[in-house]
Amino acid sequence: YKDSMWNKILPDSFYIKYSRQDYFNGEVDFYHDDEHDLNDNTDKKKIKYNPVFPISFDKGVDPGKEFLDTPWFDEKLFGLSEITIKNAKLGSDNHPDLLCIGVSTMDYILHNYGPYSQEAMDYFLRLDIVLGRFIDYLDQQVGLEYIEFILSSDHGGLPIPEYLPSLGMEGGRVSRKHLKEAYEWINDEISEIYGDNLFVRSGAKFYFNHERLRKNNISLDKPAQVIKKYLSKVDGISAVLTKDEILASKEKDAITIRLKNMVHPEKSADVFAFIKEGYLYRSSYGTSHGSPYDYDTHVPLLFAREGRKYHHINHHAETVDIVPTILDILNIQTEINLHGKILPIK
Repeated sequence: YKDSMWNKILPDSFYIKYSRQDYFNGEVDFYHDDEHDLNDNTDKKKIKYNPVFPISFDKGVDPGKEFLDTPWFDEKLFGLSEITIKNAKLGSDNHPDLLCIGVSTMDYILHNYGPYSQEAMDYFLRLDIVLGRFIDYLDQQVGLEYIEFILSSDHGGLPIPEYLPSLGMEGGRVSRKHLKEAYEWINDEISEIYGDNLFVRSGAKFYFNHERLRKNNISLDKPAQVIKKYLSKVDGISAVLTKDEILASKEKDAITIRLKNMVHPEKSADVFAFIKEGYLYRSSYGTSHGSPYDYDTHVPLLFAREGRKYHHINHHAETVDIVPTILDILNIQTEINLHGKILPIK
C-alpha cells in the first residue's frame, strides 16, 4: 500500500453536500516527513499540514503505524477476522462464540480530521462496503439467523475546534506554551515552600507523595491551592479540583456524576485540571476526547439480528448494558452483580 493513493469513492458533489470543504484549518495528517510546529513553538513533530484528497504516503517510505490512519487497514482487519472464523471454526456447533473486532482506524482518522470532514465521510462509506462483504461472508459460513451483531464505541469526540462556530458552539485549544509556563510556576513555588519532588505530574493530573505530606505535616490543600492559582489563569481551563472535592460533591448533575465515576479513591490523581466545554489540550491540529462532556460520552449502541424488527429504545442506555443484554439473549443466568441493565431488544 505504500504506493497507493487514497481518493474519494464518490463524486465531489456528495462530499460538498454532506460534509465540509476538503481543505479545512484544524485538520492534519501524519503520513509525511516534513516538520511542522504543533505545540506553540515548544517542540516540533514530523508531520505535514496537507489534509486534502488525494492522500498518499511519502515516496520511497515504507509506512509503519501510519497504515492505521488509512481505510486500507480495515480490509486487512476484516480479512484476518474471516481467517479467524474459519480456522477457529466459530459458529460451527451449539456453543456460542464471541468475536470482538476493534475498528481502530476510525479512531485514527477522526483524531486527524474530525467528524464532518470529507476524509471521515469517505472512510465511513468505505467501512460500510467492507462491513457488507464481511456480513456476506458470515452469512455463507454460519448463517445470519444464528448471529447477533453488536456495534458500539468506547468514546465519542469533539469536532475540531475550528469548526465549532459552524455548529453554533464555542471552543478552542489550550495553549501548550501557557500550560508549560503554569507547570513551571507550580513546580517552582511548591519546591520553594515545601521542598523538591513532592509530586509527579501526568498531563494535568498531579500525584502527591502522601508519606512526605504526613511526615512534614503538610495539608494537601496547601500545595493544591498553588496548582489552582496558576492553572486557573490558563485560558480554556474551567476548574481545578482535588480528588476529595470531587468525591465529596453533593451535586447531582451529569458532569459531576461522570467525574465521580472517573475517580478511584486510592489510585487516581490528587489534583485534576478540567478543560472548558469545546476546548482541547491537543495543539495545534486534529481533535481528541477524554472530557466529561456529552460529545465525548455519547456513543452508538446497536443490536441487530436477521428478522428482528427495528425499534428505538427511548431511555438512557450505556455500554455496560451490553454484557447483561448478551446474557439475556443467550438465556445465561449469573450471580455476578453487573453494573448494566438488560435492554429490551428481543
